[in-house]
Amino acid sequence: MASGLDKVRPAAAKHLWKPRPGIAAVLSFLFSGLGQIYNGRISKGLTIMAISAVGMVLVIIGAVQLVYLIYGRIPEAGLLEAGIAFFVLGLILIAATGVYNVHDAYNTAKQIEEGKDE
Repeated sequence: MASGLDKVRPAAAKHLWKPRPGIAAVLSFLFSGLGQIYNGRISKGLTIMAISAVGMVLVIIGAVQLVYLIYGRIPEAGLLEAGIAFFVLGLILIAATGVYNVHDAYNTAKQIEEGKDE
């Protein structure tokens, strides 16, 4: 079920313009969520961007804690494990979102191109 944000193009324009799967996949690879926005799925694209941003924040928090460890400024050993956990979880979240993102953008554009999903 599509939200109001997903119906950006007028009905007549949907029949005139079809997204190309290759372009959608490349846009999603370059910037998470951009391929979905290109396909006209604005809310899905913004959601993917937000999830990727959370992953980046986790990586940054983990990296900062690991840098403090290198310089010997972390007073508690528990913070080291937390830093490593944030870093690894952030990387996993970014990677999983990225794979889903490119796959979804390509398949959605393909379905729109074939007239199966409008």
